[in-house]
Amino acid sequence: MTENWGFSGPDPELYDRIADLDRDGKLSLLAAAEACSNVCQAVKLAVMATLGDADSVAKEVALELHYGARQAEGQVSLARDLARRLPGTFGAMRRGELDPYRAAKVADQTSVPTDGQAREVDARVAGKITTRDATSVRRLVNRTVARVDPDGHARRREERERSRKVQLCHEDDGMATLYAYLPEEIAATIYTRIDRVARGLRSRGEERTLDELRADVFSDLCLGVACEVEPPRAEVFVYLDFLTWTGLRNEAELAGHGPIPAQLAREIAANATIRRVITDPLTGTPIDIGRHRYRAVRRHQRTGPGTRPGMPNTRLPPTGPGLRPRPRPTLGPGRRHRQHQSLRPVPPRPPTEGRTRLAPPDDRNGDAGDHYPGRSHLP
Repeated sequence: MTENWGFSGPDPELYDRIADLDRDGKLSLLAAAEACSNVCQAVKLAVMATLGDADSVAKEVALELHYGARQAEGQVSLARDLARRLPGTFGAMRRGELDPYRAAKVADQTSVPTDGQAREVDARVAGKITTRDATSVRRLVNRTVARVDPDGHARRREERERSRKVQLCHEDDGMATLYAYLPEEIAATIYTRIDRVARGLRSRGEERTLDELRADVFSDLCLGVACEVEPPRAEVFVYLDFLTWTGLRNEAELAGHGPIPAQLAREIAANATIRRVITDPLTGTPIDIGRHRYRAVRRHQRTGPGTRPGMPNTRLPPTGPGLRPRPRPTLGPGRRHRQHQSLRPVPPRPPTEGRTRLAPPDDRNGDAGDHYPGRSHLP
């Protein structure tokens, strides 16, 4: 017979009194039951953390608690992380303020950083996660990890990317779940394309719901079934400032996801449509959004010591056996090759009414620092 260790549960008569409680009383009882459940879960995880590091621990837990193998492995991993790397988060659980699901969000986002970095993140977020939902907790921890270890963001992404996979989970009544773990920008692009095609079919009088249409479009695209779909075109929104774009800062975000490695953001922006957004320097709140879109222009870049991303390549082409510099065309006096037309000096345009210059006209095109009230002012 299993010893109850004092976990005898509430008075059985409490269940008969629930219906007689007013609304405030029911909500109060609900919060108390949640706190009690969190404390009990903390005790369970504390026990798992002391069972050792052997691979057989998860099998013992699965056998004792009638868990599946994957569930037991996840619980044991969470218990070890909370006990060794996340003392603040574990303390909130022991006080009944945090449930295991939200605690798992903290553990998952801090699984790649070192133990010291994980403890620093835990110390920063422990007092903020008890009043947030799981999605907000994940985003908060993700941002904090990016601040604690900004240089390791790309490394963490590479480690996560090596875990990409596709899984098939069989469900009831002849259904199944197909699960794909992919890089964020790829997954967002796939979903956006499926959603765009589904909405287009919906606008033509389809009686199927959007969820049904998305599922059918996804199946058709995967199986190669002939259907009328648009070319692969989708939108993902990446926010990065000018300093990040030029390589002087490492802060960028993917809409709906959160911080991403700055190098990844620059790679996406190199083949993207750019739209200017002005934000408040203190709060980050958007103040103005440009009304025009621009294509990014790829340029030859310098590489090597002392260079930064975005610096133009001013070195001569290599020469040697089998490598000869390309001869320049001779066009005669007074003529220029088409590719050098952009090198002609252009005098700055005179200021016009309603136009304020915020910087000296030191650029070639005379547009740097221009501000046009009420309209886009990108060159």
